Amino acid sequence: MSSVITINELQNVEAIAMKYIAENLGLNIRPREAHFAEGEGLWKVPLQAIVPRRVTKGDRETKVFIYYLDDVAHLLYEKTDKTFVLTQPPSSSEIESEIVQRFSNLTQCIEREVLKEGQTNWGKLNWIKTFLRPMYTIVINILPAKKMPIGALAKEDHWKFVKLLIGEGYIEIDKERPEHLIPTNKLTGTWEELYARAHEEQTRSVLLEVAERVVGRVFADRYDEIKTDLRINPPTAYVDTTKVYYIDAIRFGENIPISEKELFFEYQKIGARAFRSEISLLGFRTLLSELVAAELLDRKGNYVTGRERIFGNLMEYRDEVLQGSVEAPGVVSIG
Repeated sequence: MSSVITINELQNVEAIAMKYIAENLGLNIRPREAHFAEGEGLWKVPLQAIVPRRVTKGDRETKVFIYYLDDVAHLLYEKTDKTFVLTQPPSSSEIESEIVQRFSNLTQCIEREVLKEGQTNWGKLNWIKTFLRPMYTIVINILPAKKMPIGALAKEDHWKFVKLLIGEGYIEIDKERPEHLIPTNKLTGTWEELYARAHEEQTRSVLLEVAERVVGRVFADRYDEIKTDLRINPPTAYVDTTKVYYIDAIRFGENIPISEKELFFEYQKIGARAFRSEISLLGFRTLLSELVAAELLDRKGNYVTGRERIFGNLMEYRDEVLQGSVEAPGVVSIG
């Protein structure tokens, strides 16, 4: 006589959600405790993402961090007489986008500090000079003349750059002659500070230095507007690369050496979607050389390292950046 064992599936909503997740979303997504949303008349199962992140320094010592990201999406179930029926399930791409956004949110403090640390040097970098060139032109021309006709700038479609400079207090509309722009004390003060160090025959180079400093500060202060509203993407590669390095370094707890190739791969994961696919490893190496010259990163042999001053300042944010993560037990050394 044979025995037949029947296994009945659990019919609680978390178990049903786990089955759906395993079949459709992957096991790095886990259901949390369900609750009944009275306003919607549905059972809601919050989803948690479990994301491993490995950080490796130049001698191949590796630490693995596990991120626990809560509420990356919800599964909504309607209760029937016999079971729970799923309504409007989130797609894998929607959950992935949410996870990417969460990582971006986790590192916002690092981005802010990186932008601030680089404000005196951003304006010296090639892609910033290329894609924000109208601001350099405005600064270099308005200082000697003490004024600039608005009409010419509007005709050249430079008004968006004018608004950035006005917003940061470097130029303003002349109240007596509103068809002209004039420099503010903030701009002339920067000019006078730098000019005092130079000989008169170096006027042109001082004007360029003023423009570089002004544009660097505007880039640091209005980065989100430049990236999101104006959709000027290439310069974001400088910020993302610098940010990627220091995020890994403070996670590790050391000013670690990272190979160019490994840093490039990390940049490709989090760089601005609109531009990251357009930069090659060769172009990335040029970009790194610029960041080293601008004293935002450094080199140690064949590896990229951080600047000790910047690393030290950013270590103050370690706990905030590591929020929502734990280090996996032990350190893995790969020979």
